[in-house]
Amino acid sequence: MMVPVNLDVTQINLQHCKEASGVLNHLLHKKPYSVALIQEPWIYRGIIRGLNIRGGNIFYDTTSNIPRTCIVTTGAVKAQRLVRFTSHDLIAVLVTHRVGGIAKTIVLATAYLPYDSSDQPP
Repeated sequence: MMVPVNLDVTQINLQHCKEASGVLNHLLHKKPYSVALIQEPWIYRGIIRGLNIRGGNIFYDTTSNIPRTCIVTTGAVKAQRLVRFTSHDLIAVLVTHRVGGIAKTIVLATAYLPYDSSDQPP
């Protein structure tokens, strides 16, 4: 019999902070069914750094030099990026999670809404 497992979802603005990324990385390692919705991740040379989840995934706009959002999933979470909803200010993923043997599918998204932008939000 499969035991129901809750999906732990965290939302955080890291403000490009190396230390905050390390703390979040440590917390995600402790929970195998975790998702983090992140704004302003720590970036170095166009790559999101400090979030090294073994077997997990980091979803972000790889075409942007400075992505302002990302979603991190741990290895036990099955997710796929929704390309149509991907930009440097927006990322969405389709997550399939089993609860009591029943597969549940949800969409999780995170957006960065700059206060000083003349562009419309995504």
